[in-house]
Amino acid sequence: MKATPKVILDDVSTIDRSSPSWYGRALTRGLISAAPDGVAVEAWSPSVSAERESELRTQLAGVTRLTQTRLPVREMRESWLHSVTTLPFDGIVHATSLLAPLRRRERGEGGQTVVTVHGVPAEPSRYFTKALRRAWKHADGIVAPTSATADAINEIHDFGDRIRVIPGAAPDDMVELSQNQGRVSPLGLPDTYVIACTERAARSSAALVLNLAQEVSLQETPIVVIGPVAWEDDTLAAMAVEHDISPGRIIPIGEVDDTDFTVAMGRAAAYAHFDTGEDFGLAMHAAFRLGTPVVHASTPVLDELANGASLSVSATSAALSAAPIADGINRVLNDPSLADRLAALGADHATHHHWTDIAEQVWNFHAEL
Repeated sequence: MKATPKVILDDVSTIDRSSPSWYGRALTRGLISAAPDGVAVEAWSPSVSAERESELRTQLAGVTRLTQTRLPVREMRESWLHSVTTLPFDGIVHATSLLAPLRRRERGEGGQTVVTVHGVPAEPSRYFTKALRRAWKHADGIVAPTSATADAINEIHDFGDRIRVIPGAAPDDMVELSQNQGRVSPLGLPDTYVIACTERAARSSAALVLNLAQEVSLQETPIVVIGPVAWEDDTLAAMAVEHDISPGRIIPIGEVDDTDFTVAMGRAAAYAHFDTGEDFGLAMHAAFRLGTPVVHASTPVLDELANGASLSVSATSAALSAAPIADGINRVLNDPSLADRLAALGADHATHHHWTDIAEQVWNFHAEL
């Protein structure tokens, strides 16, 4: 395998931790470190600002080339859905999401494309439906984060032996970053708090934070929120007022950098993980690495991800998961032995997941195709 593989990044225009963005950057670094002898790695992304390009070049140090397309991510998705591209995507291509330059190859034409599916939404979008079908028709391989995800994908389109389960992980330097105590005061972190994350692509994550704050069992506990705080004209602060949530109960710190994310996650008394259909669970992996107890609703995907290292609570649906998650967090806050056990289980779980090992699995998958 001496060709120069091309890694396709999804929307990396901001520092947010959407699953495709976070996964894409972490996997690319892993692929560089685990590359076979004599193999270099290129990265391609949708159009980003000059400032963001400079940040990406630092984050992806080691890529032989970082190329942007002329189109921003939305237009690029639509273009590639219809095989409209003049870019030289021959050879080995690894797409870190469904954003992939897929097309029908003529008999005898070389090339190989592997696509990553981050989860199967409860209500698939038009883009997801069309992009997954294109992957079924044209992709040589599919990466899924869990066996439960792979089963859900195969229920839509049978990919047969083209699908491979390869999980995610937390950054290996997280424990070191969490020691930066100088970042605590500027973040405005209280002494005791629960942490939760919102997602730009999942406005429902904001609703779940609000529902969690309204639960009686957590009335005295602040909730620190990492991630987007606005969805078009709706803001988390305005939603909190509409829900009669007391000032100070929700502390949004926004889309922070790696150090601030790690400090905030590492100091939390517990992390509430919501099922938003992004099945790599990278924030959950981060909590495990940092020894922060994790509480989540029981689903096949999340239970597989945690593998017994979390407090998994029963919930009838994602929308109705706030009450059992709040009760679970309350148990952690009031039972130091439970908190210590979950912290130890999470830290042990994290020792089995590293990006270099994950990247080696990806390299092996390409070699087998």
